[in-house]
Amino acid sequence: MKKEDASESTIVREISVPFFAEYFLEDLSSREQEREIEGLKQCENMSVDEQSEFMEEYRKQHPIRPLKAEIRYKDLIMRLQTDLNKLICALEIYLTDFLDKIEITKHSKDITKLDIDYVLSFNYTDTYQKLYEKECKDINVEFDYIHGKADINSTIETNNMVLGIDENLPEDRKSKDIDFIAFKKYYQRIHKQTGCKYKDLVDQIREEWDNETEESRAEIRKCISRGKIENSKIHRLYIFGHSLDVTDKDVFRDLILNDNVYTTIFYYNKDVMGQQIANLVKVIGQDELINRTGGSTKTISFEAQQDMMPI
Repeated sequence: MKKEDASESTIVREISVPFFAEYFLEDLSSREQEREIEGLKQCENMSVDEQSEFMEEYRKQHPIRPLKAEIRYKDLIMRLQTDLNKLICALEIYLTDFLDKIEITKHSKDITKLDIDYVLSFNYTDTYQKLYEKECKDINVEFDYIHGKADINSTIETNNMVLGIDENLPEDRKSKDIDFIAFKKYYQRIHKQTGCKYKDLVDQIREEWDNETEESRAEIRKCISRGKIENSKIHRLYIFGHSLDVTDKDVFRDLILNDNVYTTIFYYNKDVMGQQIANLVKVIGQDELINRTGGSTKTISFEAQQDMMPI
């Protein structure tokens, strides 16, 4: 679309890309449909590699003609959008009807030792509530499912699970080129009404910092740099089981880039830690990462996960 400088309403008179020609198979002649189904039937009992090799050779011998029907780019986008929604619905069924029924036999010592009063979950399941909420004793835990929560009773229309990509366009285009906005996480959070609750917490943290005197701020910074983070004016942020991928950049920046927040990032092994560091560079930038992981400005530390323990 961008190459042709086209809009979503632009009519395409010939789809020559094989993927889309096959994708709109129902628009091909019935004879071509039957031939394609015949090819698929022939490779039913093959391995995945064998199927791929067979279908590649089959299509060379029985090529699908380019789709000649007139169709708008909007129709292509809508088709992809519908398939994304079906995929999300299928994932929800898998999580609730299969995964949710598996007995959990182990839990994390790292999580049980923490005093948690707010859980910002990037997952779709309520694992924390099942395993750890009872460990919190008298603490009233608040939950925020930023990517939605899997529910067996949901439909494609009522499902609120977010599954998308980050904003990947440059500054001069991201507010203008919105043809594919429905595939982006920030849009889905707003559209499915899952992504704003944590903002109240961020506002509270920043307001507390703004209300501190310069002397108090200096004392808080000193406590953090010396590892004395039990100060009641310091918020503790624990990141567990997240790669810090750039798709959640906006959320992590809001939380990590506060001088009254001390962040502990748990890592599974050194390879995972290395990837988390690399991702964190994309999230907050190289200079911020260097400043916040050492010296008097330190507000970020990494901690190795302990082995999971039987319940």
